[in-house]
Amino acid sequence: MGFDQFHLPKGTELYVYNKNGEMITGPITEAENNKNNFWRTLPYKGENITIDFKLPTSKRLLLKLHVSSVAYGYKSLYVSNFGASSSCNINVVCPEGTGWESERNSVALITDGSGRFLFSGALINNTCTLNIPYLLTANHCYIDAPNVSQWQFTFQAWSATCTPSQNTNGVTFNGSTLKANYAGSDFCLVQLNQIPAANSGISYSGWSKQVLLRPLA
Repeated sequence: MGFDQFHLPKGTELYVYNKNGEMITGPITEAENNKNNFWRTLPYKGENITIDFKLPTSKRLLLKLHVSSVAYGYKSLYVSNFGASSSCNINVVCPEGTGWESERNSVALITDGSGRFLFSGALINNTCTLNIPYLLTANHCYIDAPNVSQWQFTFQAWSATCTPSQNTNGVTFNGSTLKANYAGSDFCLVQLNQIPAANSGISYSGWSKQVLLRPLA
């Protein structure tokens, strides 16, 4: 579910969940507000989604929530063979992935504003280790979905167990800005609108093993 008008007044708590409360997102606060007024939910199991929020009565007229699009999956994302891969690939949560925790925590699942395109990319640091949230992906992703301001990035979206069952909810951020791209080498660099929190477990590939709280440059 995508919102093209999204503004939460200070003190608002918004929750999104499926019918049985098996999948819950929230609390979403004013920290998710952005200059594009765009926000999108994760995909949820089932036929029903509930949006629940509470806010100070004095600020109710400042609330903006307008659903502009709904993506409905005709194939389940949460199936028994989630995470199935080729024999040459290793599940990052299996014992063979030990020692690669920093790298796996930098990888994000990327979907566009319509929920139709799925890509991947990695959060990368620069040589000054400024922890600016640059994310490297492929230029063909940008060609397929050029509105990077509506991209959604979900980190830690792996199976909870070594034997893939379903993905975890992960840590999600909405929106980015294009910094550079080149078709010849098929690269695209974007900057996330938000800096991952120090306790998020997200890391940078490159010159850092952890996320530090620093302002955007």
